[in-house]
Amino acid sequence: MSPTRYALVLALTLFACSSRERAAATKEGSGHVSSHRDAAPKVERAKLPWQPLAIDGKPVLQVWPVPLRSDGTFVDMGGRATTEDGEYSLFWKLDKLDAIASRGRRSLPNGFWLTDVESQGEKFVLSLGTSDAQGYHFSTFETADEPIEVVAQIGELRFRVLLFREGERWRIARSTDEGVHWRTDVLPMKGANVASAVGSDGIDVALAWNEGEQGRWLHLRDDSAEKRKLVTETLPGKITSTCSNEVLWVATSKNTLQPLPNGEPHTFASAPTIIGCNVHNALVKLADGSAQLCGFECKPATLPSGEPTVQALIEDDLVAVEQNGDTLAITKAGKRTEYDAGGVVQRMQLIDFNGTPVLVAYGREGLDPTRWAVIP
Repeated sequence: MSPTRYALVLALTLFACSSRERAAATKEGSGHVSSHRDAAPKVERAKLPWQPLAIDGKPVLQVWPVPLRSDGTFVDMGGRATTEDGEYSLFWKLDKLDAIASRGRRSLPNGFWLTDVESQGEKFVLSLGTSDAQGYHFSTFETADEPIEVVAQIGELRFRVLLFREGERWRIARSTDEGVHWRTDVLPMKGANVASAVGSDGIDVALAWNEGEQGRWLHLRDDSAEKRKLVTETLPGKITSTCSNEVLWVATSKNTLQPLPNGEPHTFASAPTIIGCNVHNALVKLADGSAQLCGFECKPATLPSGEPTVQALIEDDLVAVEQNGDTLAITKAGKRTEYDAGGVVQRMQLIDFNGTPVLVAYGREGLDPTRWAVIP
């Protein structure tokens, strides 16, 4: 055999042996070929300290939190919650959740009187009531052909004010004798496009709406019960965005931002859109791409990246949660961290727990638990 032919045969033999060795090295016991090189690396995500949000073993379907204060100091979170068994009054601390079965919505600030709305055939009935050791005592107050929504009920002693909507029509009922007698009037705004905010102290209610190209607003207090005429105020321009969190923040077409009912407008060089708010601050994105955090004054701010599923301005930080499958990307204090969702999440709710962000995750109704966690 010539030297050239011998070299060719040797090269082909070595290549075949090498190929067989590589194939054998990649086979596993099952007989399938492994592709470790192409497998996605396992991602370790941070864990949230989830706790069940349930009452008598039933998942909470919705919670309406209301901050409670005692002598001006935050003590816990109150409000209402519902399960498949009905409605409950909520008393919630970060280490404990208490709830009692209830009927109706309680007045602010102390819950002395209640309202309840129910449908009876084709009619909608609004009732007023009280509760004591013997149970609940309701009597019919208003019957309407259209759905009734209670927006605010404030006042505990002599003066009481009830604000509600029947379809397109807004109405106010007022009592100056502890709810024995009421006077009902129609308010000037119409429809569902009316923004409102109710202070947890039960003193102030702010309403804002557009009439054509002009924004207007109305301030109600418990002592509005004895006023003959309710004065409607004018905003600098048409309302373009609002945010409600005890205070009503309103942006207008005149590039202004204003907290209602007590606050002076801030004016910007370009149009503001409200991103989030609380009782002290509002975060706005301006048309020029910048952002401002406004309280008594405005200062430059930074918005989180991405498209948050839910977000809330807690103190002066915009906490944002973005859901991507079984991952929750949470931005807090400018830091973005990915967390394991810990189960099915159909919708979420962010609650400001006196400066502590609390995330509520609702699963599929009737199938999954509801849970909550403090965001670290």
